[in-house]
Amino acid sequence: MSWSNYWWMSWALIVVTRVWAVWMRFGLATLRGEDTFFGFKVTPDFYTSGPGRALTRSYRLGLIGPSVCEAILIGPVIYWGRVGWILATVMATSFALMLIGRWNVRRIVRAGKQYAIVTSEPAAKVSMQLETRSPKRYRNVLMESLIWIFNAAALLLIADSVRVGAGVVSVSLKTVIEFLLRISGLAKAESSTPGAWLFWPLMLAYIQFGAMLMKYAILAWPMRMSAEANEEIRAYREDSRRYLVRVCDWTRLVFAMTLVFLIVQARFPQLAQGTSWRTFADTFYLGMVALILGWYHVNARRLMARAKSLKTTVQGFACSATAKPDPSRFRLGGLAYFDPDSPSVLIPSRAGWALNFADRRAYVSLAYLGGLVILALIHLRFGWG
Repeated sequence: MSWSNYWWMSWALIVVTRVWAVWMRFGLATLRGEDTFFGFKVTPDFYTSGPGRALTRSYRLGLIGPSVCEAILIGPVIYWGRVGWILATVMATSFALMLIGRWNVRRIVRAGKQYAIVTSEPAAKVSMQLETRSPKRYRNVLMESLIWIFNAAALLLIADSVRVGAGVVSVSLKTVIEFLLRISGLAKAESSTPGAWLFWPLMLAYIQFGAMLMKYAILAWPMRMSAEANEEIRAYREDSRRYLVRVCDWTRLVFAMTLVFLIVQARFPQLAQGTSWRTFADTFYLGMVALILGWYHVNARRLMARAKSLKTTVQGFACSATAKPDPSRFRLGGLAYFDPDSPSVLIPSRAGWALNFADRRAYVSLAYLGGLVILALIHLRFGWG
């Protein structure tokens, strides 16, 4: 299989994944029942002769449009671009689709609330579960072991590749000092960009680190729901949290394996050019993609089925939205927020979302994104990777 076919197959898998996700989100409006619209009650004719049909069509077009634009955008990048461009483009478009999806739901819900049936039931009291969650409760020993095994193998391969690239036959204090001087630029290097091949291993390791940060952020995420919520709803929320944690673990595992493959190809270029290696690598990656998509499909359908089975009369299910923020605490046109009493780091605002700078997680998130920007600038400026 040629590399051109491999990347076009990657494009097809990305498109199939997006279509799958869009199709599963089509039914979110009536997830709580045919007489509901995103969780609140509506009249029986809301979807037949009422505004429900137009709102649902607008919601679905808001799902399809951005995904189609992404498919059109990443096609040329995959065909003519480098590997680094493809990775950066897919990451950027995935993040953009997440933000656009949130905005689309908020837009439709805001437009549909005026048609909600006003009930005489008292407002549900909101409770917070702020207990400290131990990562051990959510740990998958097999997956964690595989992640660290692949990372350790990549580290050993990197060390050996650096030794060979520096012309070090036997390691001594003198050879180590000479190598450090060449890398730092204090001594004449044998190539114009010493160590430039380490760019993508660094990027893959950095993405793994980001997935691990996301995992711990999910574990620290406070669970807000109605005080009247039953154990079934609480179990569903906890199951959803475990699903998100496992998504982070899958991300780390995939990038750890990719890191090993990348270093093997850099260390043994003659092996990477062989047909057997390409066939093995293509088969391995396609198998992993099929496994992940199958896992995602099974678990997503299971969670959707559990959500549909929950009682629609329980108001606590819809109380996951954060409490209304204080408008006087917004800064920078709604991009920044400061409230030490709020347990959330992301606050809905007129600009979309605002970071709560009273929470240290906001600074960690900005520092991580700043690191990605620096790596992208290095790649564009020096051509590393």
